[in-house]
Amino acid sequence: MTNPDEFYDDYGRFSHLEEKYMLEEKEKYIEQKSNESIEYYFDTKGKEIDKKINFCIDRANKLNKNKFYGNSITTSFTAIELIIRDLYLKPLVIGALISDNLSGIIFNHIFDKRNKGYEERELLKDIVKQWGFNLAEINIQSGNQLWESIINTKECRNDFVHGAKKVEKDDAEIALECADELLNLIQEITKKLNIDFEIIVDY
Repeated sequence: MTNPDEFYDDYGRFSHLEEKYMLEEKEKYIEQKSNESIEYYFDTKGKEIDKKINFCIDRANKLNKNKFYGNSITTSFTAIELIIRDLYLKPLVIGALISDNLSGIIFNHIFDKRNKGYEERELLKDIVKQWGFNLAEINIQSGNQLWESIINTKECRNDFVHGAKKVEKDDAEIALECADELLNLIQEITKKLNIDFEIIVDY
């Protein structure tokens, strides 16, 4: 005759395994739907975004070659903002609306009063961490740290636009490198998500 205690122990173990299995299946389903949403965004918006970014980077390169460094860094930073907003935040947030982890991050940063003035570039750092990338550890071609370079580019752009401060050639070229590295990184993220997306910039 079966010991009742043994029966309940077995039942408890089975229930635990069943609950674990259901949780794993739920997580797989959420990940799949999240990736499908991101892939749909790139499929429908990719060409339009590609055109805008190519225009900005091409113009910034020409301005840089003609020694209009202030205008070049301004246009490069426009490209950086487009890349961050349209290639990172919009598609990844669309996926995040399904993902519990990412939706929690977004909710906290939007509604936490301590995050007053929180910028989309800061939110980007937290979002890409979910896919195993740390912006603080990524360098651009010149060896400078990507995230610091983006911040410096923003400051140089602002000083030029609002204070007519001279922009050096090196600063203009670093801005272009930032845009290039951000494009490289989004390719790595989409590969990790098994999404077929490629943006080709004509230099």
